[in-house]
Amino acid sequence: MPTASCAIRAVVVLAVGTICFRGPAFAQEVGLSRCLAIADVAERVACYDAIAQAEQRARVSTAGALPQPVPAPTAPANVEPAPSSEENFGLSAARVEAIRPARDRAPDSVEYAVTSAEIVGAGYWQFVTEEGPVWRLAARSRAFRAPRRGDTFTVRKGRLGSFYLESDRQPSIRVVRIM
Repeated sequence: MPTASCAIRAVVVLAVGTICFRGPAFAQEVGLSRCLAIADVAERVACYDAIAQAEQRARVSTAGALPQPVPAPTAPANVEPAPSSEENFGLSAARVEAIRPARDRAPDSVEYAVTSAEIVGAGYWQFVTEEGPVWRLAARSRAFRAPRRGDTFTVRKGRLGSFYLESDRQPSIRVVRIM
């Protein structure tokens, strides 16, 4: 029966390790679920604030120094407040983005001028732009013709978080932003 006692010891060590390492996170999860169950908004916010303050006190006691206060964000006076999450409840992310004011939306495409282009692997090109971002091909294509210094290209949003490089000289190809 030595294997049974080894198995029991392993289970006990695993349980103790889980409690020791997950203790603060588990306590916070329990506190958050308790707050989530509160129906009154003011009471629920006070519950969340109490958890955040307790966590900050714990950090201060372990760090030994008080953290610098973070200034509250301020919105420009002429900007209307964003719709509350209750107004958007049940809407898809695409629908929420569609009803946002045009000035708050991310652009669908951006045009860049090439500073340099270099091959970084078997058929993979990397482009440094004058504006700063660095883009790399995410797929190889035999028909791809690398842009030269001074050429412009457009990067447009694709589906599921992908981006495509479009140029008047060739078909679009998937790219990823490096920097």
